[in-house]
Amino acid sequence: IDPDTFRNQQSLYDLTLYNNLIESIEPSTFDSMTNLDSLWLSRNKLVALDANTFSKLANLITLYLDDNHISTIDPAIFRSLEKLQELNLFNNRISSISPEMFSTTVGLKELDLCHNQISCIPSAVFEALPNLAYLDLRFNPMVENEPSLYDNIENLKKLLPSLVMLNQRDARN
Repeated sequence: IDPDTFRNQQSLYDLTLYNNLIESIEPSTFDSMTNLDSLWLSRNKLVALDANTFSKLANLITLYLDDNHISTIDPAIFRSLEKLQELNLFNNRISSISPEMFSTTVGLKELDLCHNQISCIPSAVFEALPNLAYLDLRFNPMVENEPSLYDNIENLKKLLPSLVMLNQRDARN
């Protein structure tokens, strides 16, 4: 997406770019959209996102990045999204999650990481998410996780863990 596409769209609150075959987004594309609270980039062909892609979207509440080809995520990409409540990253190619990735998204309530390639999640990943109520990790080849992975998620109401992880836990008992 060209950075000038949304240059004068300060009053826009909801942007849906669903199923547009978008392959890349220039880091400054959304800079003038400071009132944006919902951004849907689902079903595109995104492979990577620059750490500054969402840096000016401090009011963003909902972010959908599902059904893309994202394999790695810069740990700083969500750093300015303190109001983010819903993040969907399902059906990508993400293989690892950095402990710092969600350190500033303290308001996050829903996190969907299902259908990725995540094999291990450090326990520190969820420490900064006291409001997380929904976590979906299904269909990931998670084979190693620290026993305290979910200990700091006080408000978790719905957990959908990886079946591989559950089967391995059952095999140990």
